[in-house]
Amino acid sequence: MKKILIITCLALLTLVGILIPKFLPKESNHEYKKEEKNIITVTSITEKVFKEEFTTLMKKSDAVVKGKVVSVNFETFAGNAWTKITLQIDDVFKGEVKKNQDIDIYYLGGYISLNDHINFYKDSERFSNLGENEKANTILKEIVDGEEFIAKDEELILCIVKTSEASPLPKGSYERLYASGMLKEKDNQYVQVYGEFDPKFKIDKNKLNNLKKIINE
Repeated sequence: MKKILIITCLALLTLVGILIPKFLPKESNHEYKKEEKNIITVTSITEKVFKEEFTTLMKKSDAVVKGKVVSVNFETFAGNAWTKITLQIDDVFKGEVKKNQDIDIYYLGGYISLNDHINFYKDSERFSNLGENEKANTILKEIVDGEEFIAKDEELILCIVKTSEASPLPKGSYERLYASGMLKEKDNQYVQVYGEFDPKFKIDKNKLNNLKKIINE
């Protein structure tokens, strides 16, 4: 998946470029104390291979699952920020995932230290106005496709795909198929929040079995 950087809003500088998160793995896990850091907010969009209609994404995915978010972590792979959620599965509409198991699902966006970014992309000249201490005390907050970060205890329905051999993500994990490949619980419905089209997909909680019918149409 290619991520195109289009806007950067920062108290310090403007960052412009193209980030392609499919390289050799470079992993770290950070517990950021954000109140003690300088934060560069980076807004980007991803190139889409499939249309963002939820029915299309269900059919293109390896699995469609429903569950509760039990943890959220920010990780770094190949110089990019990724969010890892652990989802406790309580229903499966498609795929080989089992009920009552926890699976790790990744999506682009999150927090990454500026030095991790620089060490991978070798672009320190972009930050020449920052001293070494400032760089060490700065993190990038990457917002992809306008999505707010998922929170612990949220109830979600997700279209997911298995990580490919070329992916820097851990083997055996799953990647969400776009922000638009997600339904969030709201007012006794599951609602599609993101995607560059209208109307958004929604379905009543008492009609979720209809998802299997839609997938098989």
